[in-house]
Amino acid sequence: MARKIELDYDKINYLARRLVNQRTIASKVGFSSESAFSRRKKRDPQLKMALEGGYDDARIGLEVALYRQSIEHHYTMCGDCHRIADQEFFESCPFCDLEEAREEGYNSVNEYKAANPGWISKHTNVRHKIQKGDSQILLHMAKHHLGQTDKSLIEIHGSKTHPLMFSNMTKEQVDRKLKAILPFLVEEYYPSKEKPLVVEIVPPDA
Repeated sequence: MARKIELDYDKINYLARRLVNQRTIASKVGFSSESAFSRRKKRDPQLKMALEGGYDDARIGLEVALYRQSIEHHYTMCGDCHRIADQEFFESCPFCDLEEAREEGYNSVNEYKAANPGWISKHTNVRHKIQKGDSQILLHMAKHHLGQTDKSLIEIHGSKTHPLMFSNMTKEQVDRKLKAILPFLVEEYYPSKEKPLVVEIVPPDA
C-alpha cells in the first residue's frame, strides 16, 4: 500500500494563488503524476479547498487589476508616510490625518474636525498623479462581463475611422441609437446629484 503523502496546504494555496498549473503543483508537493494528485483531491476536501480557493483568489486579483487599469485614477501620494490614496486628489494625506485624529481619541477625521472647528491639517506634503485608463482593457472587460460584442460596441460608440453617424436613418432608427447612447451621456456629463439629462429629438426639417 502506497504511503499517504503529507501535504502542505498553505504551500498549495500559495502556488494556486499565483496561477501555477496543477501539474506543477502536484510535482512540487511530492506526487509522481497529476492524475494521482487529482485522485487525492477528490477524497481530500482540504486539498480541494486550498487548490480551488487559491485559483479563485488569483482570478479575482486579475479581474481587479484589469479593472483598475481600465479606468482613470486620481492618486494622492504622501511624502511623509509614502502611502497612496486612490480615486481622489486630497489636499492632505487622509492616512496621516486619521492617525492624528485617533491619537487625539477620535474615531474619524470628520469627528475630529467637528470637535475642533479651527483644525487645519499639517499633513499637506502630498503630490497628485493621474493614471489614464486603457480603452482596450475597458473594451475587453465590457465584452467579458457585459456580454457586449465588437459589433454592439461599434454601434453605440462608432470607431476611429467610422464615427457614429445619423444620416440616412429613419426617425425610429435615430431614436434607438440615442436611447443606446443616453446612459453614457448621463454618466459622463451629468452627475447623479444633478437633474437628469433630457434629450429632445427634433426632425431635421423642423
